[in-house]
Amino acid sequence: MTHKLLRLTLAIGLAFILFSGGVQAEEITIDAIPAVCTCTCNFSFDPENIPSLEDLEIEAEADLSSEYSVSPDDIVISEFVADPVSNESEWVELYNQTAYNLDLTDWYLLEGAGRRTDIAEIIPAGSYLVVETTNLNNSGDTIIVKNHDDVVITSLDYGDFNSGVAANNAPSHIDPDSVIRLPDSSYAVTEVPTPGEPNVFISPIIEVDDSDEINIPLVETGGDDVVISSDESDESQDSSTEPSYELSPDIMITEIFPDPAGADSNFEWVELFNSGSSAVNLSGWILDDIDGGSSPYVISESLIIPGLGYQSFDKSVTGLSLNNNEDSVRLIDPIGAVISSIDYSRAVEGQSYGYAESGWFWSEDPSPGEVNATPLTETEDQMAVADVSTSTKTNQTKSKTELNYKIVLPAEIKNLVKGDLVETSGVVAVPPNDFSAKIGYLDGVQIYNSKAAWPNLSRGDRVTVRGKVSEYFSEKRILIDSVDDVIMVDSGELAPLKIDTRDFTPEIVGRYVRFDGKIVDRSGSKLTLADDYGEGLAVIKADTGISSAEFSSGDNVNIIGVLSQYKDEIRLMPASPADIVVPELAAREAEGLPGASQLLPLSVSSRTPVVVISIISALALLAVWQRKFLSEQMKKIIGLIRAKLNQPIV
Repeated sequence: MTHKLLRLTLAIGLAFILFSGGVQAEEITIDAIPAVCTCTCNFSFDPENIPSLEDLEIEAEADLSSEYSVSPDDIVISEFVADPVSNESEWVELYNQTAYNLDLTDWYLLEGAGRRTDIAEIIPAGSYLVVETTNLNNSGDTIIVKNHDDVVITSLDYGDFNSGVAANNAPSHIDPDSVIRLPDSSYAVTEVPTPGEPNVFISPIIEVDDSDEINIPLVETGGDDVVISSDESDESQDSSTEPSYELSPDIMITEIFPDPAGADSNFEWVELFNSGSSAVNLSGWILDDIDGGSSPYVISESLIIPGLGYQSFDKSVTGLSLNNNEDSVRLIDPIGAVISSIDYSRAVEGQSYGYAESGWFWSEDPSPGEVNATPLTETEDQMAVADVSTSTKTNQTKSKTELNYKIVLPAEIKNLVKGDLVETSGVVAVPPNDFSAKIGYLDGVQIYNSKAAWPNLSRGDRVTVRGKVSEYFSEKRILIDSVDDVIMVDSGELAPLKIDTRDFTPEIVGRYVRFDGKIVDRSGSKLTLADDYGEGLAVIKADTGISSAEFSSGDNVNIIGVLSQYKDEIRLMPASPADIVVPELAAREAEGLPGASQLLPLSVSSRTPVVVISIISALALLAVWQRKFLSEQMKKIIGLIRAKLNQPIV
């Protein structure tokens, strides 16, 4: 009986330790009966130290990252493109260095001239967020990230811009490159843009003889970023060796940009093309404008232009200032011979002057470093201003009505080649301005206008569209020039195509669809969806007015939107709050009953404070009860032990 009583005493003490942490067993000794038991029980409970409800809520929300106080450089500019490939968007990539999911609602990007780009996204811990913008200057600018209180979180200057206040300095770049943040927090140009993904740095390659094999090893730089560096060779060179230059008749001027929209600044550029099959080193070649104009620009370093390749030169590099009224651009080889030249007058603001098989033409679609697209339009006035000094140039061009457009269905455009001229008829699925001022969707294909010039369109409108096939991160789209390229036919309704997760494939990208399933995960603006066949992804765009925080894992949903592609990722994009329905909530609201938000909190972060408070309250009550119960039980146990053993217990 004695042993049972002692075991009961130990059990009560251990239980108290586990539940309250307030009982300390200093010593228990059991000898042969009769025995001596020496123990001390201490219990401490201070009701003044119970956390307040406000403290509990703040602590709980901090654990779930929703109220983390962002400090400068918690978010950094990890990559940006200020000079995108023709017809594509500028963008700035942000990286969340913290272990918290951060809400950037009401944050914004600011550039040197004061233009801002709003942000309304959640950026998960250790993840990237790509913000499209149209405000960055090619040659140099400042990028500032401010939070909702107008506090600067991070900033940088790049190129020839010096704000005097930015924390970082970065180089400028030309397309198709980007500028990335390296592991040591410096910035460099890379040949491999990776928006929304870990950075990959390809360092400048030292050009060697074509017969030499160049070994480019991969070098890990820490984290997820990768640096690809070039092996350096010929570390020591004889400085007394006379330079040798390459001559070629195959290098020609194929495009110039003399009058950018707005202030010219350093946006002007000149493009060269190597019409031969062999690479040419342009070291020692000269770019110049009209005699007596700007100082000539001498290419002083090795610069290889591959066979059938392009090379563009920004004003920020050459210093050439092209006049808007009239001027010349000349290419001079190392022995002083003029190899190519172009004269022009009355430059058209915002248009480049380029050469194609049909001759020289003014284009609203500048394409530095790329094949010049055949012009869709050409006015007699534009044709009259050109005075070309090479025998290969003509003033002949075709009007839109004479061009050979392929008549195709919207869904067939994904199978065409970039640059093809197309005409298609379809129904508007997402009007411009729902996702972006420059983007709309027909049922089957995206349509894009870099000038954001559209007729008044609504979902269900039937239209005919003419334009050129373009591509943005693996998704084909129609690039249009003007509001006249979209012709209204009639108005009607558009029913979505019912799909399941098996249909999240490139074959139906661009289609207007409906998905019924369940949300199994939410991360920032991305919702992971599931049905009986697998999983898919929905992405909430900032301009749609939809808040992903309104939805929780486990919600059944009906989502209407377009199926889009970004690289290898197929995602469903709703265009308005009405495009996502939670059936249970909709049914209750239809019956006049309280909605889900009135019954239970919608998110984990809103439920947690209630759960924590309930647990703390229960533990506090248990501790008080245990103290009284233990005191009574210990008295009974001590009395029983004394009666049985007739021994004192101290």
